[in-house]
Amino acid sequence: MNKKISRSRNVAEKAMYAAFQVLKEAGGTLKTQEMIDQISKKVQFDEWETTRYEKTGYIRWVSILHFYSIDCVKAGFLQKNKGSWILTSEGEEVMKKGASAIFDEA
Repeated sequence: MNKKISRSRNVAEKAMYAAFQVLKEAGGTLKTQEMIDQISKKVQFDEWETTRYEKTGYIRWVSILHFYSIDCVKAGFLQKNKGSWILTSEGEEVMKKGASAIFDEA
């Protein structure tokens, strides 16, 4: 069965997997803005993904990343502390299974 995932979920998988990668490369912890900067260098986002929301002014993929990160924190894959994101050992393990596994298991 090949289920179609939403555009937002697709962006979330791509951005969150990249977040896990840059966190791992940085030794497990990065300040939020530094992590976002690293992701934007690593991942090619299309025009829809880089559009700013009119009401908030936030870039779509960044907002989606923040929203979907909540499940990853609840699942124990990430921790957030004083403006930093921290990749846990559980996060490193699920990362080995690929981008969609992060959300399937969260």
